[in-house]
Amino acid sequence: MADAGARAQALDVSRSLIVQAPAGSGKTELLVRRFLALLAGVDRPEAVLAITFTRKAAGEMRGRIMAALREAALGQADAAPEDDFTRERVRLARAVLERSHSLGWELPDNPARIEVATIDSLSARLVAQVPLLSRFGARQDIIDPNAAEAVYREAARRTLGRASDGGRMGAAVCVIVERSEARLENLEAQLAGMLAKREQWAAEALELRRAENTEGWLEAVEAAFERIMLSRIAALKQALPEDVAAKACALAAATRAVLEGEGEECAWPTLGSPEQLSAALDSAAAYMELRELLLTKGGGLRAAGG
Repeated sequence: MADAGARAQALDVSRSLIVQAPAGSGKTELLVRRFLALLAGVDRPEAVLAITFTRKAAGEMRGRIMAALREAALGQADAAPEDDFTRERVRLARAVLERSHSLGWELPDNPARIEVATIDSLSARLVAQVPLLSRFGARQDIIDPNAAEAVYREAARRTLGRASDGGRMGAAVCVIVERSEARLENLEAQLAGMLAKREQWAAEALELRRAENTEGWLEAVEAAFERIMLSRIAALKQALPEDVAAKACALAAATRAVLEGEGEECAWPTLGSPEQLSAALDSAAAYMELRELLLTKGGGLRAAGG
């Protein structure tokens, strides 16, 4: 096997490693072997934890670990496997079985002691272990992403319903309603949409919540959103090739001239000439105009003449 050296390094439990490989190259099998190698050196199996994204992947990995242990247990009296790959897996699994027997783990009969979890289930477990710190009293359940929208809607509805409670939340809701030009049902949808993307703004909100001085909080919120917007604009400006932006500005200017000549409303007013490119691309409006100019409603590139 061409990558045998790299695979051997991955089983060195004294080192921390990042394994990168394409699909179907045997990453899961390698993780199973590293898990077995780690199990053979701990005092309790729960000291080794594997984290994955989905329940299916977690179940597959646990199943492979248990299959390796069963294979080793059944083949202890048999001759050694012929190929090196299988021989290594059996060797690792037998070391775990010996450890299990000497410390009373009885892993073959207690698969639940094999700690393979999803990120969500691990997070829920940690929250449950520190209810005061996490401010969650009851046991929390993981909601399927497809069902989350209804929960976000309900949270937004309850938030808007606190407009008359007289507290900080009520005052904040009153400001939102006063400043928003949307109807309440549309405002509810906007708040629900923000909850679905809370990773983009939650950190800033928590910092404001911790602030002892509550005066000027509205200005602080607006400043926080401005910082977020400026960081996104900087990333967009860096990612957009200058020649593409220049051609887009030239196209916008030519199209605007035609429309103005026909007496129609000016299109893409923010996009200036290529010479004014740098200043134009410091504006969020410019990127919205670029999107309208270059992309279809579905997000794909416009066809020639589209």
